[in-house]
Amino acid sequence: MPTRRSVMTAALASVALTACSSAKKSDSNASRGEDVTKRLKAAQDKIGKTSGYHTKVTCSAAPKDEPALKAGEGDVVNSPAAFKGDVTASTQGNEIKAGIISIGEKNWVKPSFSPKYLTVNLKSLGVPSPTSLFNATSGIPAMPLMSKDMKRSGEKLVGGEKVTTYKGTLDGPSAAKAMGFGKTRGDYTVEVGLTDSDEVRTMIITGPFFDSADATYTIDISKYDQKVDIKQP
Repeated sequence: MPTRRSVMTAALASVALTACSSAKKSDSNASRGEDVTKRLKAAQDKIGKTSGYHTKVTCSAAPKDEPALKAGEGDVVNSPAAFKGDVTASTQGNEIKAGIISIGEKNWVKPSFSPKYLTVNLKSLGVPSPTSLFNATSGIPAMPLMSKDMKRSGEKLVGGEKVTTYKGTLDGPSAAKAMGFGKTRGDYTVEVGLTDSDEVRTMIITGPFFDSADATYTIDISKYDQKVDIKQP
């Protein structure tokens, strides 16, 4: 005959197992029920309403024999739309570094060999203006919300800060239009890392940016609400 202690132990074990099962089910439901679209929309709104932020762009696996944006870093201002920073591009196997200022649709570039900024029509060169690239409703910041099947993919640290990552796919034409460059032959993978307050800290975009190879662009974002005075050179 079972003792009172054994009966109580069995009862407690049953309660514990039920609680554990319930917790796992609850966690699973919470994960499935998370409103990803709502978070992505909040993140897009926040980046569009901030006075400005700092961004850093890096590229991996860019082919040597095709023109490419290799890296960039600078400050974005939302109103009026402006950007000031430095970029590194490659063409015909050579790397070119230059300062760039963009205000609206006007762009000025200061190559390393020039003592001053030169007015440049980037659009005519097939190069996106930074103000278009970082437009909150049609540029890089809009890509997560534009993507399909965005699902929570994990957590990681960005600059020592924990972010929750979401990953999905974006069709080639939409991705190329948002980035201002890239090929349309296939889908792009879009991953975004959000803080608990729905600030974008990082984006990783992989796809057919070039004729001969896929590549990955990583865009890190920081210093929300910073105020930078960007003037025409």
